[in-house]
Amino acid sequence: MKKLIVAIAFAGFATAANAAIANSAHDFMTNGYVNPAPATTCIFCHTAHNATSSAAPLWVRALTNASTFYAGNTSVQPRGVQTCLSCHATGTAASMGTTGDMATLNPAAIVGADLSNDHPVGNNTIVHPGTTGFQTTITLGGVEVTDGTEMACTTCHSVHNDTGSGVKLLKATTATDFCVACHNK
Repeated sequence: MKKLIVAIAFAGFATAANAAIANSAHDFMTNGYVNPAPATTCIFCHTAHNATSSAAPLWVRALTNASTFYAGNTSVQPRGVQTCLSCHATGTAASMGTTGDMATLNPAAIVGADLSNDHPVGNNTIVHPGTTGFQTTITLGGVEVTDGTEMACTTCHSVHNDTGSGVKLLKATTATDFCVACHNK
């Protein structure tokens, strides 16, 4: 009975996530980055059984752990960076396990493995709302960022859908609103 309840709950979550990802940049059934296109929206990234790592939710891609972080931080990456870079580090067919090549189709989607010139992400980059330079309350995409949150790609970017900015799946309605969601300057 427990397995049935879990299966029903997972099916409900999967249906909601599938609806959110439909026609987004991560809808590999329709965007042409993956060849051949997956049979369903979720299976290029997720698997119901035999995930490749316990570090990510049912993740089927090979996790990437070789990158340079902001300010030279070379600690082990948090889950939200490993999973994203499994495709966005190179975007090549070999790294993605497909004959499609995101690096050719959308070179802007490739961030590489060197994140030292980006907004701070990675271990030891912690958000403390209310401290100098930060808003007292930080909400991104309707989700509150709590004290002690570790910065990762998914802190700022919505994995499954574009929440309205139209820019790099940011969790904000406009790019300018996005900055002041965290920073009070």
